[in-house]
Amino acid sequence: MRFTKLLLSLLLVATMNCSRMRVKQEYNKGFDFSRMKTFAWLEQPEKPFEYLTNPIANWQQIDKQIKEAVNRELERRGYIRTFEGLDFSITYHLRVQDKIYSHDQSYRTDYRTDKSVRLSYREGTLVLDFVDAETSELLWRGSASRTVSQAEPDPEDTQEKITTAVQRMLESFPPAK
Repeated sequence: MRFTKLLLSLLLVATMNCSRMRVKQEYNKGFDFSRMKTFAWLEQPEKPFEYLTNPIANWQQIDKQIKEAVNRELERRGYIRTFEGLDFSITYHLRVQDKIYSHDQSYRTDYRTDKSVRLSYREGTLVLDFVDAETSELLWRGSASRTVSQAEPDPEDTQEKITTAVQRMLESFPPAK
C-alpha cells in the first residue's frame, strides 16, 4: 500500500513537471486591429510589495528576456517599435504562486480504502497587455501559465520557456474579425 502511494505521488509530480502551458487570449471585439502598426513599452512602476512576495518579479534578466521575446515576435509579424506616433503600448505582469494539487482516490483491496494525495508546486503566469496609445483602453490580453521548477531557475531554460510562452500567446494576434 505504501508503495502504491509513493508510485502515485511520483507519477503526479512527473505529470505536473511535464505539464503543458495553458494559454488564453481576450480582446476588444469591436476594435479594428488592422490599424495597429507601431508599438512601445509602457514604463512599469516599482512594486515593492510584489518584489518581497514574488522574488522572481524583480529579476532584471527576466524583464529583458520578456521584452526581447515580445519585440522579436511582433517585429517578425511586421509591427514597428517606436517612441513617437505609436498605435499601442505593451506592459506585462509576471507572477509565481505556490499551489497545492489535491487528488482524492478510492481503491479496493480486501476492503475499501480512501486515500488523498496532496502535492505542492509552483505555477508561473505571464500576462501581456496591449493598450490603445490614444485612449489607454485595454485592447488585447494574453496569458500563459505552467508549472515551474521549485529550484533556482536556469537562465537558458527560462529564456526558452519565455520565448515559447510569447510565441504561443501571439499565435493568433492580431485577432481575426
